[in-house]
Amino acid sequence: MQITDQGRVNEEFLSGQIFSEGLKNGYSYLPRIIIPGEVGGFSSIRAGLENHPHVILYDQILGQLEELVKLRKPQIQKFSSDEINELIQEHTIGLSLDDYGCWVFYPWSSRLIHLLPEDEFIEVRTNRNRNKITLEESAILSKKKVGVIGLSVGQSVSVTMAMERSFGEIRLADFDKLELTNLNRIRTGLHNLGLPKVISVAREIAEIDPFLKISIYPEGITEENIIDFLTEGGKLNALIDECDGLDIKVLCRIKARELGIPVLMEASDRGTIDVERFDLEPDRSILHGFIDHLDVSKIKDLETNEEKVPYLLPISGMETLSEKMRASMLEIGQSLTTWPQLSSAVTLGGGITADTYRRIMLGEFRNSGRYFVDLDELLPESDKTSGISSDYSRPDPLQISDMVGILEKLSANGQEGSSMNLETAGKLVSAAITAPSAGNNQPWKWVLKSGELFLFHDRHRSVSFSDFGDMGSMITFGACLENIVLEAGSMGLDLDLDLFPDPADKRLVASIRAKEGDASLAEPDKKLHDSIGLRQTNRHKNSSSGISAQELGELAEVMDGSDSLAFLTTVDKGDIRKMAQVVSACERIRIMHPMGHADFYKHEVRWSSEESEECGDGIDIATVDLNASEKAGMKLASDAKVVDLLRKWKGGKGFEKLSREAVENSPALGLIRVKGTSFEDIIQGGRMLQRIWLKATDMHIALHPVSASLFMFSRLIDGKGLDLSPAEVSELESLLSMYREVFPPKEAWKDLFIFRLFKSDEEVVRSFRLPIDEVFKVL
Repeated sequence: MQITDQGRVNEEFLSGQIFSEGLKNGYSYLPRIIIPGEVGGFSSIRAGLENHPHVILYDQILGQLEELVKLRKPQIQKFSSDEINELIQEHTIGLSLDDYGCWVFYPWSSRLIHLLPEDEFIEVRTNRNRNKITLEESAILSKKKVGVIGLSVGQSVSVTMAMERSFGEIRLADFDKLELTNLNRIRTGLHNLGLPKVISVAREIAEIDPFLKISIYPEGITEENIIDFLTEGGKLNALIDECDGLDIKVLCRIKARELGIPVLMEASDRGTIDVERFDLEPDRSILHGFIDHLDVSKIKDLETNEEKVPYLLPISGMETLSEKMRASMLEIGQSLTTWPQLSSAVTLGGGITADTYRRIMLGEFRNSGRYFVDLDELLPESDKTSGISSDYSRPDPLQISDMVGILEKLSANGQEGSSMNLETAGKLVSAAITAPSAGNNQPWKWVLKSGELFLFHDRHRSVSFSDFGDMGSMITFGACLENIVLEAGSMGLDLDLDLFPDPADKRLVASIRAKEGDASLAEPDKKLHDSIGLRQTNRHKNSSSGISAQELGELAEVMDGSDSLAFLTTVDKGDIRKMAQVVSACERIRIMHPMGHADFYKHEVRWSSEESEECGDGIDIATVDLNASEKAGMKLASDAKVVDLLRKWKGGKGFEKLSREAVENSPALGLIRVKGTSFEDIIQGGRMLQRIWLKATDMHIALHPVSASLFMFSRLIDGKGLDLSPAEVSELESLLSMYREVFPPKEAWKDLFIFRLFKSDEEVVRSFRLPIDEVFKVL
């Protein structure tokens, strides 16, 4: 079978099997161009059709000739039929219409179509381009070679360029076949399902213009064929990358830069268009330098979306993605299998890319960069809101004047001081502020006045969605007071602790008096004291070994037989799986609630060690056991509008992953339960928590708080669902029932704190603390 001159067939070919090809070859994509004068006239063509009744003839040559003669006389507004016929006869020089021009056979559809000669066909087909594209510019563009990798978005780009005829040759590469899910954005028919995308796009272009040269790479782009794609038959003038493969995105740019070929990429989100003018900037960093910090040699080995996200987000521009795209990224692997694309965005992108490519080819655009044609910004909704935000405000920070006023009232009521000096107070406070606090918020202020040490609650630092009724803060104060008692004992001091000495003002948590003691710390408490500076939160998800019953028993010994405190544990795998579901769902509810989201992102998380050190509070992201994908997901979720969308979509399951894995991998869970519900009761529970934590530290057992569920249950029960939606109340009620299956309730007792217990050899990054002179004052 012989094909000459871009699909033209000679007489020998015509006498063969040209009209049978469509029945034999389902993957053909090149049209067959038949020139009647080269095969003995149309009579020979008709003879060749006699045994092929399946071939359908389309003959609209007269209409094409009418268009041609009219557009060549633009000064005449209206032609008579006779004038048109006369002009056509003059133009065809006596040839029969059947023999004029060419016939184009499309094997895949068995259509034989009568067209003008190539030059006249181009003249008529592109006439409406003038003068946005001049004849001189058309001549320049007709010599251009363009390559397109990836034919989902690339289909729209390729077809748009073909319609404008802004190239003479196009090379198409994609290894994939058309699937039903592609048809939300690829303009094609259902009859093409299962067809390679390169074939489908090549056919569409050929059906628009059979004279354009098309080459296909149905295996996609590989390391082996990339140079052939870029250079075979002449170097490409431009490369358009719309592929999904990150390794190919990098590879094609490296090779394009070596060859001086400009690269364009459209993202189908916010009308984003990337331009990299490697033809003008041979030393330019690929992808605008967004991935210079990443090891590109690892990209080809990435398999899962989770592994790809850290590379994908810098490429796509996490900060510039639309809110819906960012929210959708968080749903990949949950409710979505891959990132979404819309036909409107793909069509817009096809136009933007084709326009940018044409201007580059004509020397009208010489820049590199990332640009946006964002319709949401260009056509904004007049009453568009800024999204849901937190609806509470924090009280003003506790000032020295506030604390002085409270202490003056105590003095007026006859409170006596003690003889604690500044050095002793400094040591006690230094030990106290190493205690844990919710989100490392450090809600304490300390004052030494007249030899007496006072602990104040600075609610400016602690008010949060999770700390309903100040429950978390009271646990924190219990922990720091336990540190003070242990530190004082190591110094041979006895302490007199008075909780809430002014019942009318709970901002004053405790007054502390010191006097010389008779004995040093007992050995068990000495070990606890020695662990104060070593205690830390270990958030690693994996444990190296289990916790034995003997070890759990040793932890319980610090309870000293208290009948108002209880330390419960479970090592049952079924119970732990239930608790993983409870804890992770409560974490999701918390982070997706406007108040909880504001707490976490405004006041808790710190994105770098530098930020953590500068702030002196919050949780350094490095202390959380996150892989790069999970960290990127947390960044995406930092926008309240993104989480608002997830809430509307009833999504957000991805927020459960981290805590669920952590709890499921735990060999044991612990619970602190206290008899009573007063602040004093909760503070005693906080003291016991700190003793257990210090004992665990001494035993080289890691402890990780996972108490969000208890704080949420407190809001549900004690707060009667305050600030919770009906759906959140309903889900929390179900989770509470599941929780009680693991830890059955006890009347008059309150569950305070849940934590993981495990062993881990992995290093832990310690959280920073506020400077002591910021939280400790002497009056």
